[in-house]
Amino acid sequence: MSDGRVARGMNEELCGQCKTGLGWPQPIKTFNPKCSGCQAKKDRGLRTGLEPMPEMSPAARRKRMSNEQFAKMLTRVEAEKEGRRRARG
Repeated sequence: MSDGRVARGMNEELCGQCKTGLGWPQPIKTFNPKCSGCQAKKDRGLRTGLEPMPEMSPAARRKRMSNEQFAKMLTRVEAEKEGRRRARG
């Protein structure tokens, strides 16, 4: 049994431009060194490796929580759970 993403032909290792063939916000050539599609294009001579990194889409620009903030939140949640457990008896 295969994963649904694999069955649909989606590859998480590809950047947005390699997945769709389109760039964001403009269709300019970009190069992401972590993308297997960009690396293949560089090997074929279609990219030099000096192109700009692709911009993130607006949905991907959400501010992420830092590790310190996450640890602080997790500590608080665990303390609240312990307090509720003690209150139940």
